[in-house]
Amino acid sequence: MIQMDEMFFHETQKGIDNPTDVLKSGKRRKGRRRSEPSKYGTMGNEFGTVLCAVDEVGHAIAKHVCMGHIELDDIYLNIHPYLKNVTFICTDMNPIYTQYTSMESLPHYVIHSQYHKNKAKCKNEKALIRAYENDLLDYVEGAGILTYKQMNELKKEKHLTINGVNGFHSELRRYIDNIERGVSTKFLDNWCSFISYVHNYKIDNGHTPSSLDEVESILKELLNLNIPVRIKNIKQKENAVRKQTAKYTKKLIETTVASRVKSNNPYLKFNEEDGVQNFDKRYFVMHIPEYKRRKLAKILGIKPFSPTAISSKELKKKLLKHPKLKEGILELIGLK
Repeated sequence: MIQMDEMFFHETQKGIDNPTDVLKSGKRRKGRRRSEPSKYGTMGNEFGTVLCAVDEVGHAIAKHVCMGHIELDDIYLNIHPYLKNVTFICTDMNPIYTQYTSMESLPHYVIHSQYHKNKAKCKNEKALIRAYENDLLDYVEGAGILTYKQMNELKKEKHLTINGVNGFHSELRRYIDNIERGVSTKFLDNWCSFISYVHNYKIDNGHTPSSLDEVESILKELLNLNIPVRIKNIKQKENAVRKQTAKYTKKLIETTVASRVKSNNPYLKFNEEDGVQNFDKRYFVMHIPEYKRRKLAKILGIKPFSPTAISSKELKKKLLKHPKLKEGILELIGLK
């Protein structure tokens, strides 16, 4: 069983007097304070994206895969080669993981980002079942249709959770943001590798390396890799991960501004679970969770929209044909 999730670190160019503006190609920006918020959120080049995976034992891997939102190739290039004999994938509701598990024919445990909040609102068993049927709690893809009871039994049997990867996220965040007070984005992957190594060493040995003998054995292990490391190369390193294109960045800014106006929320920013990775209406309709699809139909005045009255397939067709689909999507996102 593998838990997988992404996390984000605000882009920084520590040590550079005249940093590049990641939102305006070829332009420069002023230095900023660490607490200064981003302009358009985690979907664009303002954030470095770290993809993490944790197995059922606790071993972890973290890779700085790109700037902004992740794509399917980021998973295949950075995490997939390390996955062996996987029986279950556990993630949040980012639709990119549904695409990955579908291509790999793997059962997929999905938990809602507001799981605990939604569950607390349910006063009885009947309300829990209703929330489960509307995908407001958690569910499994690729294992057939499960009742709420069957789902909980499977979750208990297979230990389905994302607590392990969330805990590893906290470890990464604590070290990079608190102990190191932030690191330059071009070195982010190096730090992720270092923290992952120390974490896995502790899993295997019950403690972090502390004695000279342990440090010596680690040094020998690194030397056996036969990968030359030179100070000159480290200082000249560039941020070589995939970045969002200028075309995408322009679309992100335009759509964010339009959504802020539509929702009357000047602070609105997209995230991975919004389903707007490529700002394609068809992609959005086909990949958002079913409960969001029904809510979108309600916004657009499509009737009937309840699961008992219209199938998911037919509802998708009606949504894609609606002339005001774009406006409805912006309003739906603004409701979060």
